[in-house]
Amino acid sequence: MKLIENGVETDVARIAEELRQYSITPETLVLREFRTNATTDFSFLDRFENRGNEVSRFGINGKIIPVEILDDKAENSKVKILGQEFKACILKTGAPSVKTSISKYAKPDAEAVTHHELEKDVFVEAIKHLLTSDQRTVIVDIFARVSGAIKIQDGEVEIHSVLLYKNPVSASGKFEIVVIDPNNFVYSSHLLSADMITKLAERGLPVEIKTHHKQVQIYRPDPEKVGFGADLFRDCIDVCVKLAFGFNALADHVPLDLEKVNKHEVVVSISNFKGMDIYIFECPYPVRVKQSSDVRVVKTFMVLEKILAEEEKIMLSVKADLGVPKLIEDLTNVMSKATDKTCLTKLNDISIAARKVIEAYLHHDEAEITGDITTLMSEL
Repeated sequence: MKLIENGVETDVARIAEELRQYSITPETLVLREFRTNATTDFSFLDRFENRGNEVSRFGINGKIIPVEILDDKAENSKVKILGQEFKACILKTGAPSVKTSISKYAKPDAEAVTHHELEKDVFVEAIKHLLTSDQRTVIVDIFARVSGAIKIQDGEVEIHSVLLYKNPVSASGKFEIVVIDPNNFVYSSHLLSADMITKLAERGLPVEIKTHHKQVQIYRPDPEKVGFGADLFRDCIDVCVKLAFGFNALADHVPLDLEKVNKHEVVVSISNFKGMDIYIFECPYPVRVKQSSDVRVVKTFMVLEKILAEEEKIMLSVKADLGVPKLIEDLTNVMSKATDKTCLTKLNDISIAARKVIEAYLHHDEAEITGDITTLMSEL
Protein backbone atom coordinates (compact mmCIF):
# COMPACT_ATOMS: atom_id res chain seq x y z
CA MET A 1 0.00 0.00 0.00
CA LYS A 2 1.07 3.58 -0.72
CA LEU A 3 0.41 6.62 1.45
CA ILE A 4 0.48 9.87 -0.54
CA GLU A 5 0.62 13.25 1.18
CA ASN A 6 0.83 16.50 -0.80
CA GLY A 7 1.67 14.49 -3.92
CA VAL A 8 4.60 12.67 -2.29
CA GLU A 9 4.75 9.04 -1.15
CA THR A 10 5.38 8.87 2.60
CA ASP A 11 5.74 6.23 5.32
CA VAL A 12 2.53 4.21 5.59
CA ALA A 13 3.49 3.19 9.12
CA ARG A 14 2.17 6.57 10.23
CA ILE A 15 -1.39 5.33 9.77
CA ALA A 16 -0.77 1.63 10.46
CA GLU A 17 -2.64 1.69 13.76
CA GLU A 18 -5.77 3.01 12.08
CA LEU A 19 -5.55 0.48 9.25
CA ARG A 20 -5.37 -2.37 11.76
CA GLN A 21 -8.88 -1.45 12.88
CA TYR A 22 -10.29 -2.31 9.46
CA SER A 23 -11.41 -5.80 8.49
CA ILE A 24 -10.41 -5.58 4.83
CA THR A 25 -7.53 -7.65 3.46
CA PRO A 26 -4.47 -5.37 3.59
CA GLU A 27 -3.41 -6.23 0.03
CA THR A 28 -6.75 -4.96 -1.30
CA LEU A 29 -6.22 -1.38 -0.08
CA VAL A 30 -3.51 -0.15 -2.45
CA LEU A 31 -3.56 3.63 -1.93
CA ARG A 32 -4.53 6.33 0.55
CA GLU A 33 -4.02 9.91 -0.56
CA PHE A 34 -4.27 13.18 1.37
CA ARG A 35 -4.12 16.61 -0.27
CA THR A 36 -1.68 17.77 2.42
CA ASN A 37 -1.24 15.27 5.29
CA ALA A 38 -3.01 12.72 7.47
CA THR A 39 -2.95 14.86 10.61
CA THR A 40 -4.75 17.92 9.22
CA ASP A 41 -6.91 16.82 6.27
CA PHE A 42 -10.53 16.07 7.08
CA SER A 43 -10.97 13.99 3.89
CA PHE A 44 -8.90 11.56 1.82
CA LEU A 45 -9.03 9.17 -1.12
CA ASP A 46 -8.64 5.38 -0.91
CA ARG A 47 -8.27 2.97 -3.80
CA PHE A 48 -9.01 -0.75 -3.50
CA GLU A 49 -7.99 -3.28 -6.14
CA ASN A 50 -8.06 -7.02 -6.79
CA ARG A 51 -7.20 -8.67 -10.10
CA GLY A 52 -7.94 -5.49 -12.05
CA ASN A 53 -11.25 -4.91 -10.28
CA GLU A 54 -11.07 -1.56 -8.47
CA VAL A 55 -13.14 0.98 -6.58
CA SER A 56 -12.36 4.33 -4.95
CA ARG A 57 -13.48 5.56 -1.55
CA PHE A 58 -13.95 9.24 -0.78
CA GLY A 59 -13.34 9.09 2.94
CA ILE A 60 -13.78 11.33 5.97
CA ASN A 61 -11.00 11.50 8.56
CA GLY A 62 -13.35 11.37 11.53
CA LYS A 63 -10.69 10.87 14.20
CA ILE A 64 -9.29 14.39 13.79
CA ILE A 65 -12.58 16.28 13.45
CA PRO A 66 -13.07 18.51 16.52
CA VAL A 67 -16.41 18.03 18.31
CA GLU A 68 -17.69 20.61 20.79
CA ILE A 69 -20.53 19.33 22.96
CA LEU A 70 -23.01 22.14 23.56
CA ASP A 71 -25.77 20.22 25.30
CA ASP A 72 -25.19 16.69 26.60
CA LYS A 73 -28.55 14.97 26.93
CA ALA A 74 -27.77 11.60 25.37
CA GLU A 75 -30.36 11.28 22.59
CA ASN A 76 -31.22 15.00 22.45
CA SER A 77 -27.78 16.58 22.50
CA LYS A 78 -26.33 19.42 20.49
CA VAL A 79 -22.80 19.61 19.15
CA LYS A 80 -20.70 21.97 17.10
CA ILE A 81 -18.63 20.37 14.37
CA LEU A 82 -16.20 22.60 12.49
CA GLY A 83 -18.37 25.65 13.19
CA GLN A 84 -21.75 24.06 12.39
CA GLU A 85 -24.33 23.07 15.02
CA PHE A 86 -26.27 19.81 14.81
CA LYS A 87 -28.56 17.62 16.86
CA ALA A 88 -26.53 14.67 18.10
CA CYS A 89 -26.78 11.32 19.81
CA ILE A 90 -23.86 11.05 22.23
CA LEU A 91 -22.78 7.53 23.15
CA LYS A 92 -19.98 6.04 25.22
CA THR A 93 -18.44 2.58 25.15
CA GLY A 94 -20.17 0.32 27.66
CA ALA A 95 -23.30 2.48 27.85
CA PRO A 96 -26.66 1.05 26.72
CA SER A 97 -27.24 1.28 22.98
CA VAL A 98 -29.87 3.62 21.60
CA LYS A 99 -32.56 2.13 19.42
CA THR A 100 -33.08 3.99 16.19
CA SER A 101 -36.58 5.09 15.17
CA ILE A 102 -37.28 3.69 11.72
CA SER A 103 -40.14 6.17 11.29
CA LYS A 104 -37.49 8.89 11.17
CA TYR A 105 -36.28 7.46 7.87
CA ALA A 106 -39.53 7.90 5.95
CA LYS A 107 -38.92 9.89 2.77
CA PRO A 108 -40.27 13.27 4.07
CA ASP A 109 -38.09 13.04 7.18
CA ALA A 110 -35.07 11.91 5.16
CA GLU A 111 -35.47 14.84 2.79
CA ALA A 112 -35.42 17.24 5.76
CA VAL A 113 -32.10 16.02 7.20
CA THR A 114 -29.32 18.62 7.09
CA HIS A 115 -25.75 17.67 6.28
CA HIS A 116 -22.43 19.13 7.28
CA GLU A 117 -20.58 21.00 4.54
CA LEU A 118 -17.80 18.43 4.79
CA GLU A 119 -20.26 15.62 4.04
CA LYS A 120 -21.66 17.52 1.09
CA ASP A 121 -18.22 18.30 -0.35
CA VAL A 122 -17.10 14.67 -0.10
CA PHE A 123 -20.39 13.47 -1.62
CA VAL A 124 -20.00 15.89 -4.54
CA GLU A 125 -16.45 14.65 -5.18
CA ALA A 126 -17.69 11.03 -5.22
CA ILE A 127 -20.47 11.88 -7.69
CA LYS A 128 -18.04 13.78 -9.93
CA HIS A 129 -15.78 10.72 -9.94
CA LEU A 130 -18.67 8.52 -11.11
CA LEU A 131 -19.73 10.90 -13.87
CA THR A 132 -16.24 11.50 -15.23
CA SER A 133 -14.93 7.93 -15.13
CA ASP A 134 -15.97 4.59 -16.58
CA GLN A 135 -16.49 3.22 -13.05
CA ARG A 136 -19.94 1.91 -12.08
CA THR A 137 -19.38 2.26 -8.36
CA VAL A 138 -17.77 4.48 -5.74
CA ILE A 139 -17.68 4.43 -1.94
CA VAL A 140 -18.41 7.58 0.05
CA ASP A 141 -18.26 8.35 3.76
CA ILE A 142 -20.99 10.14 5.69
CA PHE A 143 -21.59 10.94 9.35
CA ALA A 144 -23.41 8.06 11.03
CA ARG A 145 -26.83 9.06 12.34
CA VAL A 146 -29.33 7.76 14.88
CA SER A 147 -32.90 8.76 14.01
CA GLY A 148 -31.52 11.71 12.06
CA ALA A 149 -29.09 12.90 14.77
CA ILE A 150 -25.33 12.71 14.20
CA LYS A 151 -23.79 9.88 16.19
CA ILE A 152 -20.94 10.88 18.50
CA GLN A 153 -19.14 7.83 19.89
CA ASP A 154 -16.65 8.43 22.70
CA GLY A 155 -16.21 12.06 21.66
CA GLU A 156 -15.69 11.37 17.94
CA VAL A 157 -17.98 11.67 14.96
CA GLU A 158 -18.76 8.11 13.89
CA ILE A 159 -18.20 7.60 10.17
CA HIS A 160 -20.30 5.30 7.99
CA SER A 161 -19.44 4.18 4.45
CA VAL A 162 -22.00 3.55 1.70
CA LEU A 163 -21.76 2.45 -1.91
CA LEU A 164 -23.03 4.52 -4.84
CA TYR A 165 -23.99 2.67 -8.03
CA LYS A 166 -24.30 4.55 -11.33
CA ASN A 167 -27.27 3.42 -13.38
CA PRO A 168 -26.89 3.85 -17.15
CA VAL A 169 -27.86 7.35 -18.32
CA SER A 170 -31.63 7.83 -18.69
CA ALA A 171 -33.55 9.21 -21.66
CA SER A 172 -33.67 12.59 -19.89
CA GLY A 173 -29.89 12.74 -19.90
CA LYS A 174 -29.67 12.38 -16.13
CA PHE A 175 -27.75 9.72 -14.30
CA GLU A 176 -29.49 7.86 -11.49
CA ILE A 177 -27.17 7.30 -8.53
CA VAL A 178 -28.40 4.42 -6.38
CA VAL A 179 -27.40 4.45 -2.71
CA ILE A 180 -26.54 0.97 -1.38
CA ASP A 181 -26.07 0.71 2.36
CA PRO A 182 -23.93 -2.25 3.51
CA ASN A 183 -25.88 -2.52 6.78
CA ASN A 184 -29.43 -1.15 6.62
CA PHE A 185 -30.68 0.90 3.68
CA VAL A 186 -32.64 3.32 5.87
CA TYR A 187 -29.42 4.49 7.56
CA SER A 188 -28.33 6.36 4.42
CA SER A 189 -31.77 7.22 3.03
CA HIS A 190 -31.16 10.88 3.97
CA LEU A 191 -28.72 11.31 1.08
CA LEU A 192 -31.61 12.56 -1.07
CA SER A 193 -32.15 15.48 1.34
CA ALA A 194 -32.94 18.92 -0.02
CA ASP A 195 -29.59 20.39 1.02
CA MET A 196 -27.67 17.58 -0.69
CA ILE A 197 -29.66 17.94 -3.92
CA THR A 198 -29.13 21.70 -3.84
CA LYS A 199 -25.37 21.25 -3.44
CA LEU A 200 -25.23 18.88 -6.42
CA ALA A 201 -27.22 21.33 -8.54
CA GLU A 202 -24.90 24.19 -7.55
CA ARG A 203 -21.96 22.12 -8.77
CA GLY A 204 -23.69 21.41 -12.08
CA LEU A 205 -24.09 17.66 -11.52
CA PRO A 206 -27.19 16.34 -13.39
CA VAL A 207 -28.02 13.36 -11.19
CA GLU A 208 -31.01 11.86 -9.44
CA ILE A 209 -30.32 10.25 -6.08
CA LYS A 210 -32.18 7.01 -5.44
CA THR A 211 -32.51 5.89 -1.82
CA HIS A 212 -34.50 3.10 -0.16
CA HIS A 213 -36.79 3.84 2.78
CA LYS A 214 -37.43 0.25 3.82
CA GLN A 215 -35.36 -1.90 6.16
CA VAL A 216 -33.14 -3.98 3.90
CA GLN A 217 -30.13 -5.41 5.72
CA ILE A 218 -27.41 -6.87 3.54
CA TYR A 219 -24.90 -7.58 6.28
CA ARG A 220 -25.38 -7.97 10.03
CA PRO A 221 -22.12 -7.68 11.97
CA ASP A 222 -21.54 -7.91 15.67
CA PRO A 223 -20.02 -4.44 16.25
CA GLU A 224 -17.95 -5.82 19.11
CA LYS A 225 -16.39 -8.50 16.90
CA VAL A 226 -15.05 -6.81 13.76
CA GLY A 227 -11.59 -7.50 12.35
CA PHE A 228 -9.38 -9.81 10.28
CA GLY A 229 -9.83 -13.21 11.98
CA ALA A 230 -12.03 -16.06 10.80
CA ASP A 231 -14.18 -15.52 13.88
CA LEU A 232 -14.69 -11.80 13.18
CA PHE A 233 -17.14 -9.84 11.07
CA ARG A 234 -16.50 -7.40 8.23
CA ASP A 235 -16.89 -3.63 8.66
CA CYS A 236 -19.00 -1.34 6.45
CA ILE A 237 -16.00 -0.28 4.34
CA ASP A 238 -15.07 -3.89 3.61
CA VAL A 239 -18.63 -4.87 2.67
CA CYS A 240 -18.90 -1.83 0.38
CA VAL A 241 -15.68 -2.83 -1.39
CA LYS A 242 -16.90 -6.39 -1.93
CA LEU A 243 -20.29 -5.17 -3.20
CA ALA A 244 -18.48 -2.83 -5.61
CA PHE A 245 -16.25 -5.65 -6.89
CA GLY A 246 -19.36 -7.78 -7.45
CA PHE A 247 -21.25 -5.10 -9.39
CA ASN A 248 -18.15 -4.14 -11.39
CA ALA A 249 -17.61 -7.75 -12.48
CA LEU A 250 -21.07 -8.19 -13.98
CA ALA A 251 -20.94 -8.65 -17.74
CA ASP A 252 -23.59 -6.00 -18.40
CA HIS A 253 -24.06 -2.55 -16.90
CA VAL A 254 -27.77 -2.55 -16.14
CA PRO A 255 -30.05 -0.39 -13.98
CA LEU A 256 -30.36 -1.40 -10.33
CA ASP A 257 -33.90 -1.52 -8.96
CA LEU A 258 -34.00 -0.82 -5.22
CA GLU A 259 -37.35 -2.59 -4.87
CA LYS A 260 -35.66 -5.82 -5.96
CA VAL A 261 -32.21 -5.24 -4.48
CA ASN A 262 -32.62 -7.94 -1.82
CA LYS A 263 -32.80 -10.54 -4.60
CA HIS A 264 -29.89 -9.25 -6.70
CA GLU A 265 -27.20 -11.90 -7.23
CA VAL A 266 -24.40 -9.63 -5.97
CA VAL A 267 -26.28 -8.68 -2.81
CA VAL A 268 -27.33 -12.27 -2.06
CA SER A 269 -23.80 -13.60 -2.59
CA ILE A 270 -22.33 -11.18 -0.03
CA SER A 271 -25.12 -11.18 2.54
CA ASN A 272 -24.74 -13.01 5.86
CA PHE A 273 -28.49 -12.78 6.44
CA LYS A 274 -30.57 -15.94 5.95
CA GLY A 275 -33.50 -13.81 4.84
CA MET A 276 -31.52 -13.09 1.66
CA ASP A 277 -29.40 -16.20 1.21
CA ILE A 278 -31.55 -19.19 2.18
CA TYR A 279 -28.60 -21.59 1.90
CA ILE A 280 -26.49 -19.96 4.61
CA PHE A 281 -25.09 -22.44 7.14
CA GLU A 282 -25.52 -21.94 10.86
CA CYS A 283 -21.90 -21.74 12.01
CA PRO A 284 -20.11 -20.55 15.14
CA TYR A 285 -18.25 -17.92 13.11
CA PRO A 286 -19.04 -15.64 10.14
CA VAL A 287 -18.46 -17.34 6.78
CA ARG A 288 -16.05 -14.69 5.51
CA VAL A 289 -15.40 -16.35 2.15
CA LYS A 290 -18.75 -14.89 1.01
CA GLN A 291 -17.06 -11.48 1.05
CA SER A 292 -13.84 -12.52 -0.67
CA SER A 293 -12.09 -9.84 -2.74
CA ASP A 294 -11.95 -12.32 -5.63
CA VAL A 295 -15.42 -12.44 -7.19
CA ARG A 296 -14.57 -15.81 -8.82
CA VAL A 297 -14.18 -17.31 -5.35
CA VAL A 298 -17.52 -15.89 -4.24
CA LYS A 299 -19.26 -17.23 -7.35
CA THR A 300 -17.78 -20.70 -6.83
CA PHE A 301 -18.67 -20.73 -3.15
CA MET A 302 -22.30 -19.78 -3.85
CA VAL A 303 -22.72 -22.80 -6.13
CA LEU A 304 -20.99 -25.07 -3.62
CA GLU A 305 -23.00 -23.65 -0.70
CA LYS A 306 -26.27 -24.63 -2.39
CA ILE A 307 -25.00 -28.14 -3.16
CA LEU A 308 -23.85 -28.64 0.43
CA ALA A 309 -27.13 -27.33 1.82
CA GLU A 310 -29.06 -29.85 -0.28
CA GLU A 311 -26.75 -32.66 0.76
CA GLU A 312 -26.95 -31.74 4.44
CA LYS A 313 -30.75 -31.65 4.31
CA ILE A 314 -30.87 -35.17 2.90
CA MET A 315 -28.29 -36.53 5.35
CA LEU A 316 -30.04 -35.02 8.37
CA SER A 317 -33.27 -36.75 7.37
CA VAL A 318 -31.67 -40.13 8.03
CA LYS A 319 -31.53 -41.53 11.56
CA ALA A 320 -28.87 -44.16 10.88
CA ASP A 321 -25.22 -43.19 11.38
CA LEU A 322 -23.62 -44.13 8.04
CA GLY A 323 -20.82 -41.66 8.76
CA VAL A 324 -23.23 -38.72 8.56
CA PRO A 325 -22.47 -37.11 11.98
CA LYS A 326 -18.76 -36.91 11.15
CA LEU A 327 -19.49 -35.38 7.75
CA ILE A 328 -21.78 -32.77 9.31
CA GLU A 329 -19.16 -31.99 11.95
CA ASP A 330 -16.44 -31.60 9.31
CA LEU A 331 -18.72 -29.40 7.22
CA THR A 332 -19.47 -27.08 10.15
CA ASN A 333 -15.80 -26.83 11.14
CA VAL A 334 -14.53 -26.02 7.64
CA MET A 335 -17.43 -23.66 6.89
CA SER A 336 -16.77 -21.73 10.11
CA LYS A 337 -13.16 -21.09 9.10
CA ALA A 338 -13.90 -20.40 5.43
CA THR A 339 -12.14 -17.13 4.59
CA ASP A 340 -10.72 -17.56 1.07
CA LYS A 341 -10.36 -19.95 -1.86
CA THR A 342 -8.24 -22.43 0.12
CA CYS A 343 -11.40 -23.62 1.86
CA LEU A 344 -13.18 -24.48 -1.41
CA THR A 345 -11.18 -27.67 -2.03
CA LYS A 346 -11.90 -28.91 1.51
CA LEU A 347 -15.60 -28.13 1.17
CA ASN A 348 -15.73 -29.81 -2.22
CA ASP A 349 -14.11 -32.95 -0.75
CA ILE A 350 -16.80 -33.01 1.94
CA SER A 351 -19.46 -32.59 -0.75
CA ILE A 352 -18.07 -35.53 -2.74
CA ALA A 353 -18.02 -37.71 0.38
CA ALA A 354 -21.57 -36.68 1.21
CA ARG A 355 -22.69 -37.49 -2.33
CA LYS A 356 -21.23 -40.99 -2.02
CA VAL A 357 -23.11 -41.60 1.25
CA ILE A 358 -26.34 -40.35 -0.27
CA GLU A 359 -26.02 -42.43 -3.43
CA ALA A 360 -24.64 -45.63 -1.88
CA TYR A 361 -26.53 -45.85 1.37
CA LEU A 362 -29.53 -43.58 1.25
CA HIS A 363 -30.59 -44.57 -2.28
CA HIS A 364 -31.36 -41.01 -3.33
CA ASP A 365 -31.31 -40.10 -6.98
CA GLU A 366 -28.22 -37.96 -7.51
CA ALA A 367 -30.29 -35.73 -9.81
CA GLU A 368 -31.97 -34.35 -6.70
CA ILE A 369 -28.72 -32.55 -5.92
CA THR A 370 -28.03 -29.98 -8.60
CA GLY A 371 -24.86 -28.14 -9.48
CA ASP A 372 -21.19 -28.80 -10.08
CA ILE A 373 -18.14 -26.62 -9.44
CA THR A 374 -15.53 -28.53 -11.45
CA THR A 375 -15.33 -25.88 -14.16
CA LEU A 376 -15.42 -23.01 -11.67
CA MET A 377 -12.63 -24.57 -9.59
CA SER A 378 -10.45 -24.97 -12.67
CA GLU A 379 -10.73 -21.23 -13.36
CA LEU A 380 -9.43 -20.16 -9.94
